[in-house]
Amino acid sequence: MYKRGKLWVAATLFVLALGIQIGGTTDASADTVTPAQQVTMQQTNVAAQTAPQTENSSYNKADQGNYAALDSVQLNQQGQLEVSDWHATNAAVNRPNHWLIAYDETTRQELNRIQVQTPVARPDVARVHNVYDAANSGFHEQLNLTPAAITNGDSITVVSRYTADSAGNGDAVDYWFAPFKIDTRNEAYLEGTKLTDNQLVVGGWHATNLAADKPQHYLIVLDTSDHNRELGRINVTNSARPDVARVFPGIINAAHSGFTGKFTLPDWVISRGDTLNVISRYTSSADGNSDYVDYWFAPVQLGQQNVANLDNVHVQNNQLVVSG
Repeated sequence: MYKRGKLWVAATLFVLALGIQIGGTTDASADTVTPAQQVTMQQTNVAAQTAPQTENSSYNKADQGNYAALDSVQLNQQGQLEVSDWHATNAAVNRPNHWLIAYDETTRQELNRIQVQTPVARPDVARVHNVYDAANSGFHEQLNLTPAAITNGDSITVVSRYTADSAGNGDAVDYWFAPFKIDTRNEAYLEGTKLTDNQLVVGGWHATNLAADKPQHYLIVLDTSDHNRELGRINVTNSARPDVARVFPGIINAAHSGFTGKFTLPDWVISRGDTLNVISRYTSSADGNSDYVDYWFAPVQLGQQNVANLDNVHVQNNQLVVSG
């Protein structure tokens, strides 16, 4: 160090150099993530056990990763895609709006979006990824889907987006999760059939996402022994079946898939012992003859059994008394 008059030259240069060093550290923050880095697909399991991060603690500003994981995704009974996930990245700095978007991979269009208002605490994520606000990177939301997307069994991708735009458009960093395929199974069971006073009484359940846009439910009886001649049809109101919903949680009408029905049969159908087919049909048409999805149950054989039994025989007051 030396003095030129009253000026300490070395001290001034040191302060200037220190200012340059601090400026360089700031320039390396994640605020300058490139578009290519923003769309990096890096899904990580959170398992490491290190010191937890809090919202106000320091974070590694040089980390340019885009981290996320899909913890749970399912179609609930209200026709919503229910998702529980997390998404953490330094690119979220200065992008305070967090949006979730349901994108239909089949039709190539957005179905719905919702803004995350209440983040879910994820200290497990913060222990693994020392990035901006990782401790509050979780979310649990429901995204409404269209009946057409459910009926057609489309593939739906959930997009997690941090953006500076309040409407969720532009200046964004996205994470695209793996597509979710909607369940297209057609499940049903005929639990009971009986013939009482010329009436065929049937009961069971029928659950399928293929009926998401088909509100009418018909039961139809055909006479298989007579070239599938229709004997009758009835419009039924479904009943609650929580047991079915527990087995098929991804089918939206499973919780109300139960049915019962009664059909009056002609005498000649009963006397011949014809074989009948019961059909459960969901349809969008008033008469049930178009835009429908069917489930054909196993044939019901009326049979021609001739059965009897003599239960009791005895003599009383010089009379033969029989019952059976």
